[in-house]
Amino acid sequence: MVLRMSGPLGALCLSLMLAACGGGSSGGGSGNDGGGDGNGGDNGGGDGGGTTQQGVFIDAPVAGLQYTAGDSSGVTDAEGRFEYVVGQTVRFYIGGIELGQATGDDIVSPIDLVADAVDDSHPTVVNMVRFIQTIDDDGNPDNGIQITASVRGQAEGRSIDFSQSEAAFEADAAVTAALDELTAATNSGARGMVAREQALAHFRETLASFELEGRLEPGVIDGENLTLAQVESYMQSVGSGIWRTLVVMDAATSVTLLGNEITSQTAGTFVSETMFLSEGGQLLVRSCGEDVAEPVDEDEFDPSDDDNPFCQDEQIQYYRLDSGGLGMTLTCDGNILWAAEFDKISSQTTWHQGQLSMSSAQFPDLASTGEVCGMINDVEVTTSGFPDDFGDQFPGGGDLPYGNGTQTFWSTEVVAPYGNDDIKLMFNFYGGSKQAGTYSVLDSVDPGTDGRYVVAYAESDAFGVGSNIVVTGGSVTISSVGLYTVSGSYNLSTATGDQLQGSFQLGIHP
Repeated sequence: MVLRMSGPLGALCLSLMLAACGGGSSGGGSGNDGGGDGNGGDNGGGDGGGTTQQGVFIDAPVAGLQYTAGDSSGVTDAEGRFEYVVGQTVRFYIGGIELGQATGDDIVSPIDLVADAVDDSHPTVVNMVRFIQTIDDDGNPDNGIQITASVRGQAEGRSIDFSQSEAAFEADAAVTAALDELTAATNSGARGMVAREQALAHFRETLASFELEGRLEPGVIDGENLTLAQVESYMQSVGSGIWRTLVVMDAATSVTLLGNEITSQTAGTFVSETMFLSEGGQLLVRSCGEDVAEPVDEDEFDPSDDDNPFCQDEQIQYYRLDSGGLGMTLTCDGNILWAAEFDKISSQTTWHQGQLSMSSAQFPDLASTGEVCGMINDVEVTTSGFPDDFGDQFPGGGDLPYGNGTQTFWSTEVVAPYGNDDIKLMFNFYGGSKQAGTYSVLDSVDPGTDGRYVVAYAESDAFGVGSNIVVTGGSVTISSVGLYTVSGSYNLSTATGDQLQGSFQLGIHP
C-alpha cells in the first residue's frame, strides 16, 4: 500500500494486500438506524419538534425489553431498538422489575440508567449487567440477548434492588428467587447468575463495538480536522507516552498474484499500541516489537504516490477526537478503507501492558515478563480466485487465510524482550468467534477443517534458526478474551522436537 506508515498501521495495510489479515466486526449488532417510522412517542416532550427516533439498548442488543417513552410504550425489537422523541426520557423495565430511565439516545446501556455511574465499575451497573445476561433465553449473550414474553410474565409483581453492593446483591434472597424462576422460563433452563468478570468482559466488548458504529463512513468526523503540521504540533503538546491504536478496516481489493486474479473483501478490528515520543522538538514513533523510535514526517503519511494497485485516488484525513485523541481515515476512490484512533493511555515510555512466560529445553532462558506489548485482531475475509495449490505456489502461503469463501478468525500477538532481541508469539484462532477454551494446533490453515483450532508462530532473531520456530502441534488455552484483553497458556510442539510452554496476558486499555 502506498501509505508508508510506521508501526501497526503499515503492517496492517501490507497484510491487507496479501489478504493475510483484515478485520472483522466485533460483536454487537445493527444499531443506529436513524429516524423511526413515526409510530409512537409523538406525545412526548422534547426539543425535537415531535420527531421520532430509534435507539438501541445494549448489553449485546437486548430484545424483548419493555420501555415507556412519554405516553407510548413498547418492547425492544430483535435488534434491541426502541422509539423515542428527541429529548424525551425513556423508562426500561422487565415485568415489575425496574431497570431505570435515561434520556433517549442512539445507544443506551445500563451505565446510562444509573445517575452517578461514569463507567461499568459502578456496583449498580455490574448488578444490572449480570442480571440481564443471566435471563437471556438461550444463555449465550454473544448472539444477542432475548427476554421472552414468558420471562416478562414471570417478572410481573417482582422488584429487584440493583443499587445494593455487589456482595449484597449476590446474597439477596429476592434476587436468587427471581433468577431461579425467570431462568426456568427460558429455553436454556434454570441456572445461576453469570459470573461478574464474564458479564463485564462481554459488556465491555459490546460497548467498544458500538463506539465504532459510523466510524467507517467517509466524512463522519468526531472533531476538528487537522493538517499534517497540526498533527505533529498536537502530539507534541500532549507529550510522550503510549497510545492505544484501534483500527477498523473495511476494504474490497483485487490483485493479480501468481497469474491469478485474487479478490478479497476484508473487514475487521485491530487493537494494538503505539509509542509517541518528543525529543528535541521532534516527534518520534515506536511500534510494538520495534526497538527503534523513528521520526514522523510527511513521507510517513503521504498518500500521493501512484503505486497502489488498488486505488487510483487515496485520501487521508486527520482529526481530533472529542475524547482528546487523534483520528485518521483512509479513503480509496471515495470508499472507506480503514479508520484509526489513537488514544493516550499512559505517560510511560516503556511497554507495560502484559506478561509473557516461556520454558523450553532448547531455549532454556526464554523468560520475558517486562515491556510486553501486542495486538488483538478480529478478522473476516471473503476471497475468490485462489488456486487450489496456492499454498504450494506461494512461499509462506500456509500463513494466509487462503482458499475461496469466507474465513472468520481472531488472533493475538504478544511481543516481549529476549536478550538483545524480541520474541513474538502469534496465534490465529479459527472455527468461531472470540471465546475462551482450548484450541488444538494445526501446522497450517485448512479452510475445510471443522471445529476450533489455532495456527501458532514463534519468532525471534535470537533463535538462530532463520527467525522463527516452526510449530507443528500442541494446544493453546484461552482463559479470557475481549476487544482489549486476552490471557491464556500454551503447550506447543515444534519441528525440532522441542516443547514451548508458558502463559501470556495482554491488556490494551488504561
